[in-house]
Amino acid sequence: MHQKSVARLIALTAGLWIAGSAAAQTSSPATPSAQPAAPSAQPAAPTALPSAQQQQQPAQPAQDDAAQAAFKGADTNKDSLLSREESAKLPVISSRFAELDKNKDGQLTWEEFKTGYRAAP
Repeated sequence: MHQKSVARLIALTAGLWIAGSAAAQTSSPATPSAQPAAPSAQPAAPTALPSAQQQQQPAQPAQDDAAQAAFKGADTNKDSLLSREESAKLPVISSRFAELDKNKDGQLTWEEFKTGYRAAP
């Protein structure tokens, strides 16, 4: 008789445990007046960028900062233009000076310089 009681107790405990697990998964919120959250008007932002975009996005601002520092460092007379002589401090730019000087005025603007700096190997 004792074995039957133990078996019933185990079966009852297991049944209650299973029923409790199922009820917890399907139950409604504890407060009946709780309203579900309204759906957002905007789609969720992607959690991860594709690898090609991850590599390009952070590099651009850092490259622009480096280009700006190089430009300012070479612009010895601080006129916001690089002459051929000033560009001599930057061999990669100096070697392509005529190509980068789009308006052929003998000076590189920031935009002309930046184009050449980005394209430099």
